[in-house]
Amino acid sequence: MKTLIVSMLCLVAGAAASIAQATYHKQICSLPGFKNISAPVYAGRYDTGVLLVTGNSILRFNEHTGVVNSCRNISLGDTNLVFNSVYKWGSVLYITANTQGPHSNTGCILKYDLFSNNIVWQKNIKNSVPVQLYSITGDGNRNLYLCGQAYDTASGSDFVIVKIDTNGTLDWAERIGDSSSDDYPSAILYRHPGEVYLSGVSYTGMLGRSVILKFNDAGSILQTNAVAATSGRRINGSSMAIINNDQFIVVNPTIIGHDGVGRTLIRVLDAALGLVRTTAIGGMDVRAIFCNEHTLLISAQAPIMDGYEGFRSVRMDTDLNVTGARYFNRIRTFSPASSAACFINADNGSFHFFKTSGSDSIHIIRTNANEMMFCEDTDFSPVPAPIGFADTTYVYQTGPFTMDLFNLSAVVSAIEVAGVEQCVPNSISVQEVDEAARLLVYPNPAKNEINISLKKGTPYEARITDIRGRPILTTHSKDKIDIAQLAGGVYFITVTCEHAIYTAKFIKK
Repeated sequence: MKTLIVSMLCLVAGAAASIAQATYHKQICSLPGFKNISAPVYAGRYDTGVLLVTGNSILRFNEHTGVVNSCRNISLGDTNLVFNSVYKWGSVLYITANTQGPHSNTGCILKYDLFSNNIVWQKNIKNSVPVQLYSITGDGNRNLYLCGQAYDTASGSDFVIVKIDTNGTLDWAERIGDSSSDDYPSAILYRHPGEVYLSGVSYTGMLGRSVILKFNDAGSILQTNAVAATSGRRINGSSMAIINNDQFIVVNPTIIGHDGVGRTLIRVLDAALGLVRTTAIGGMDVRAIFCNEHTLLISAQAPIMDGYEGFRSVRMDTDLNVTGARYFNRIRTFSPASSAACFINADNGSFHFFKTSGSDSIHIIRTNANEMMFCEDTDFSPVPAPIGFADTTYVYQTGPFTMDLFNLSAVVSAIEVAGVEQCVPNSISVQEVDEAARLLVYPNPAKNEINISLKKGTPYEARITDIRGRPILTTHSKDKIDIAQLAGGVYFITVTCEHAIYTAKFIKK
């Protein structure tokens, strides 16, 4: 019996070590002689590591250490190729980009195979007016939906929606716009068969309206939603993400006048574009969002116009309550033109990728479920900042948009990347946890209580949070924790001692 117990403890220890997460801050840049790494546009997990797509490169790196394993650059000769959005399906990336050069200034689409590190196909848009592409989504089958912008002097700027198949064959394209406004797309989402959503901003002079269009897979608009801020405030951009099958979230920065960073309006809408709940917070210039069924993650620049440098992050649950926030104030920001990408990994930790304007490097920051890194980060408490807004009209015209797709000849090349450790957090790596800490959390699943054991035996604080990151209970140096009153489900326990922080996941039966 003793042998059996010891064996079980070793298995639990190994499992805990495998999901203990290290926080860190790395700075990566290309080596001399190679093209610089440009702005981040997408981040997520792939295989056993992390995938980062920038404006011209595809990088893979180790999730636990931040060490870059490979980097591929994609170029078009004397034409500058700038990635804007990524839809990942399995081992394939579908990428929207815009070309900028002496012979081309238009949108294009690439299909990239991560397994072989090769471009499968690439298509450029041919039309009588310039067309730029921004966001892309897919139905998980054979169809892709893209949103972009068409501009001419007669009509101004309008939304463009395009449907193609995964072989790059055009199905249809529509141009949509308000004749009295200039329309700029932000994001496109696929939710269900026959339900695709486009978000953007429509400007009439100083008035900026947040516009959401719901259309079917044939390109017919089913519903619209438009709101405008009051009290002289201007909606300035839009981000959108799906929470679950019934709701999605829209994030709109707002400003007063042309300068400065104002407040961020956050809305949850249902499938019929009805308002479910809303909030607004200050102190952030939003750069990227990520959302799963439990959590909204925001990467933002600190408001440089108000005298702040660096970046900030915020976590909220789907009820829009703040569950974590940090300020990374040692990253120098020289202008408001920064960029970011972010996502939440399987351990409920965050990855943030920050790039400042004029810099040739990207900062990679990994935090825990409460957005803490324990190194070069400080407290940030998002302040409620109410924003008045009201429904408004969006009168649009729509019609078929004639366009052709023709082949490009992009080139994939390897580039060398260097990584620099920016600080030494007060946490330890997975390898160190495995060798030295030996955090035991057992049994798992558990019904009435869990046992905690640290090999080093140091005093510690144990904090249990639910899958949304909300605190449930906190204890100090207890070997057993009563969980009988917890509802069944998945929970995270964060154990903090003098020199280390460990996180493990357990299930309450």
